Amino acid sequence: MPANSAAAPAVGRSWLWPTIIIGVLSLHALALVIFVFIATRDPSFAVEPNHYQKALAWDGSAARLRASEQLGWTVSIQTDEAADELGRRRLTCRIRDKDGIAVVGATVRLIMFHHARAADRLEVSLSPEKDGSYATLVPMKRKGLWECRVTARRGDALFNAVVMQEVGGG
Repeated sequence: MPANSAAAPAVGRSWLWPTIIIGVLSLHALALVIFVFIATRDPSFAVEPNHYQKALAWDGSAARLRASEQLGWTVSIQTDEAADELGRRRLTCRIRDKDGIAVVGATVRLIMFHHARAADRLEVSLSPEKDGSYATLVPMKRKGLWECRVTARRGDALFNAVVMQEVGGG
């Protein structure tokens, strides 16, 4: 009987180290899954959409920016200080030519996002106003720094600009 009792603990010990190794590897895999889940749920993390295609088309983008500069147009954006009950603010965009005259009859679009939530992008079209500006209501609950990418087209003229706008008094 002593021979059987000595053999039993040896069999139990043979599974100890593989069990520990499998347990540590399983714990590591679980930790990785948890970290990936946390990282992909972060609303402040953002990647520029179509960044690879934009990098490939960089020469074209640079040419459009040079063409915009040659137009001599300038853009300014104003927003209401406070949001309405639905979280919207009136956004007004003024585009002036090189002589300071309002650019009327253009189609104006904005892509905009708050810097703290760059993945939450808004795309809006602005309507012309009587004073030569363009305006719309935009859901902008969050105060702070917003990036506004303006595209204005009038006839053959295409204007692109990026405006940093402080919203809601900081």
